[in-house]
Amino acid sequence: MKQLDLLPSRPRCEFTLHRFFRGEKISRSSVFSLRQTGFLLLVAFFSFTYLVLYIAMNAGTGALFSQASNFDWTEETITATGPADGDGMDMAFDSNGVPGICYYNATSTSLYFAYYLNGGWINELVDDPNMTITGRNCSIIYDTTQARFAISYYDLSNTNLEYAFRGSAGGGTGCDNSSFSGWSCETVDSSGSVGLYSDLARNPSNGQIGIGYYDATNGASKFALRDLQSGTLPACSDADWSCETVENEGAGTDFGQYISITFQSNGTPHMAYTDASGEASGKLVYTIRVGAGGGSGCTDTDWTCEDVDDSSAIVGRHTKIALNSSNIPHIVYYSATNLQLRYAYRLATIPGAPGGGNCRDADWNCQNVNAAGEGGRYIDMYLVSSSGGATTLHISSNRASGGVTYTSGEYGNWTSETVNTVGGQGTALANTSGGVVVSYVGSLNTLVYGTRTENASGDRSSASSSSGKAIQELALSDLFVGVDDTAQKIAAPS
Repeated sequence: MKQLDLLPSRPRCEFTLHRFFRGEKISRSSVFSLRQTGFLLLVAFFSFTYLVLYIAMNAGTGALFSQASNFDWTEETITATGPADGDGMDMAFDSNGVPGICYYNATSTSLYFAYYLNGGWINELVDDPNMTITGRNCSIIYDTTQARFAISYYDLSNTNLEYAFRGSAGGGTGCDNSSFSGWSCETVDSSGSVGLYSDLARNPSNGQIGIGYYDATNGASKFALRDLQSGTLPACSDADWSCETVENEGAGTDFGQYISITFQSNGTPHMAYTDASGEASGKLVYTIRVGAGGGSGCTDTDWTCEDVDDSSAIVGRHTKIALNSSNIPHIVYYSATNLQLRYAYRLATIPGAPGGGNCRDADWNCQNVNAAGEGGRYIDMYLVSSSGGATTLHISSNRASGGVTYTSGEYGNWTSETVNTVGGQGTALANTSGGVVVSYVGSLNTLVYGTRTENASGDRSSASSSSGKAIQELALSDLFVGVDDTAQKIAAPS
């Protein structure tokens, strides 16, 4: 999610343990109403034992996990023919607060756009070349300069990077079989198998559109800019675009999967992605375009690249990057080895090199956001910077057991809540004047839109419902649940 509206204050969250004894939940009120001293002691013993075990198992992570309270999630289905697992979807809001969602329709194998109008969802076919598969890994923004939605996506059949924007009715060109005549489509880059994992952002200094994407042919990270051929970068396949290869170290290397991009206010692009060089490997990479040949660590000397985290064998997937008000980069990403959500931030902006961090690169701090085995794929994220310099992150991600988790907090202090317990193979997050919203892939390829609201009573027990929006409570038996051969679930708030 790229476009944000009003940002409410951070909710107050508490950490409360609920235990089970003889098959009956012991609530806070019922515990205090019990008259049998022995039973009280037994409940206290179980709660204390759980807490000691939980703290011991998360020792050394530097993180505090807790379960959010007082909130419900309401959901509505956007379409029953949305993306399948990993096909991709994204969400943005226009200047009037209207949501727009791009997604891959797994049934028709084409790119779609959904928006909310007059109390219902409208689903438009954007691009559907005959007998092809197009629209995967889409990314969407609202281009405030041109007052239109814009989408980057991958054409699987032709292995190209594509770009589409929604103009006035009758003014569109280049799209195939679009259900609205205002859509225009452009082939940005066709130099090999390019365009997977594309991520779209707008340069706030001049309104130009930038895309970070993966070159599968060369195992390289790439950057494209819709600069109408101003001559600042080498030409792309489309005359309105310029492209450059950021990192490509030749045979046996693989850079650029799960790429994420953002711009700072002066127009400098920042990206994060995976270095997947070597079999079953991966580390998190951060890069910034410094220009004038002043970079280091990248193939292109206009860029600086840093290897941020290699704390596990496969780390750095499903990345999302954002900058705070001081242009400090913050990155949320996934450890595939530990089935875990992780977070990194730089201690100073480049060229600063303060050291003292705990990541592979000492200019960065890294930590786990949740417990091993809890999941963390299909991430979306935005951050809020306060006037005092504090940075709060808001994250949506996939639960390892299925469904979607919403997490908020900062380094060392995280709260989370379960949005849904099914689906989640794709999430997009935003904060609007109406509250936090998340769209995601539901069960059977449905596309779902969820809104977060405070429940009337403020009582955690009222947050449950039969639709899967319940705040998850933990039994002592949940402490160890096998996930697969590579990790064990350590029970923690989801």
